[in-house]
Amino acid sequence: MSLPIRDEHDNILLNRNVELTERYIRRLKDLGFQSVYIADPDLVDVFVDTMISESTRGAAVKHLSESYKKIEKIIRDFKDASVEKIIECLRSKTIKRAFESSGIYASTVRVIENILEDVISCAALNGLNSLKTHNNYTYNHSIDVAVISIMIGKKLQLNVRQLEEVAVGCLLHDIGKVFIPNEILNKSGKLSTKEFELVKEHPSLGYELLRESIPIMPTHIVFQHHERQDGSGYPRGLMGHNTIKRGAGTNRIVLYGEITALADVYDALCSDRTYRRAQLHDTVLDYIKDSAYSHFNAEIVNHFLSIVPRYPVGSNVEVVSGKYLGYKGAVIAITEANLNAPKIRLLFNHSNKRIEPIDIDTSVQFDIRIKIIEA
Repeated sequence: MSLPIRDEHDNILLNRNVELTERYIRRLKDLGFQSVYIADPDLVDVFVDTMISESTRGAAVKHLSESYKKIEKIIRDFKDASVEKIIECLRSKTIKRAFESSGIYASTVRVIENILEDVISCAALNGLNSLKTHNNYTYNHSIDVAVISIMIGKKLQLNVRQLEEVAVGCLLHDIGKVFIPNEILNKSGKLSTKEFELVKEHPSLGYELLRESIPIMPTHIVFQHHERQDGSGYPRGLMGHNTIKRGAGTNRIVLYGEITALADVYDALCSDRTYRRAQLHDTVLDYIKDSAYSHFNAEIVNHFLSIVPRYPVGSNVEVVSGKYLGYKGAVIAITEANLNAPKIRLLFNHSNKRIEPIDIDTSVQFDIRIKIIEA
C-alpha cells in the first residue's frame, strides 16, 4: 500500500506500506473499495501530490460526517415526507433556528480555511482523486469538488473571499442528498424514472435547507450545480453564459454554479462508483472538452484544461507510437510548462514482461505518444 485507506469517520482501515493479502482484499471489497494505490519498488522516488494534507482531509471528512448527522437529527420527523411537505418544513422558523444553532456553517468555514491554505500554493491540479466507497463517497467527493473549484477559481483570478465562498458551497453542494434514501444513492443498477426524479430534487432541498442560514452565493452553488449551459439541466433548466463575463438577465446560472458544475462532473467521472469503475483520466478530459458550450461554460473549460495534466503523476500508461510501441509504465513527473508532455518510466515491454526501468521525457522525444490504461 502506498496510501492509507480510511473510512467515513477518518479511521485508518489499512495503513501505508502494509502488504495486501487476499484477506485484506476481500475485506476492502466488502467495504466498497474498488481501487487502492499500490507501491511499486521501481517507483519509490515518485511523489504524488495529494493537493491537501491527510490531516486537512481527515478534519474535513470528520466535519462533514458530524454535520450530516446533525442535519439528520433536525429533519428526522419529516425526512420521508413528500417533497412538498419537506420544503414546507424546511421553511419553518423552527427548522431554520435549529440549523443556525447547529454551528454547521461556522465549522464549514473553518474547514475551508485549512483547505484553502493547502491548495492556494498549488500550480496544477493533480488528476488523481481520493479513494471513495458508498459510505464516504459524498464526503470525499465534496472535498475533491471544493479543491478542484478552488483551482479553477484561482485561474479565473477570484480573490480569497470569493474562493472561500466557492469552497463553502462546494463542500455543502450535495447536502440535499440527506433526503434521498441510501438504497437509491448506492444502487448498483440503473435508477428507475421515479428514483431519478427523486434524486433530481436534492439541489432544491439542499437550497431550502441552507437559504437564509448561510450567505447567498454558496446556496446558489447548492441550487445550480446540475444546471447546464444549454438549459437541459435541473432543477430549473437555467441557461448559462459560456463566458466569464456576466451577461444581462437574472435567470442564468451564476459563475460559482458554472465552476462547480464542471468540478462535480470531473470528480464523479474520475471516481469509482457502485455501478461503474472510474473512467480513464484522458477520456474524462475529452468528454469535458466535447461538452463545452452545451453542458459546461466554454471559457471555464478552457481555463480548467490549462491547469489539469492529461496524464497525472502515477497514471498507468502504454506507448502507442514510437520506438517503444506497446511498452507499459507509469507517469513519474509533470512540469507546469508542459502539463501534457510528462516524464514516464517504462516497466514492461510489449510482451508484458518486466524490464529494467527506462525513463523517457515525452516533451523531448516527440515520437513517443502514450495513452492511459487500467492498472
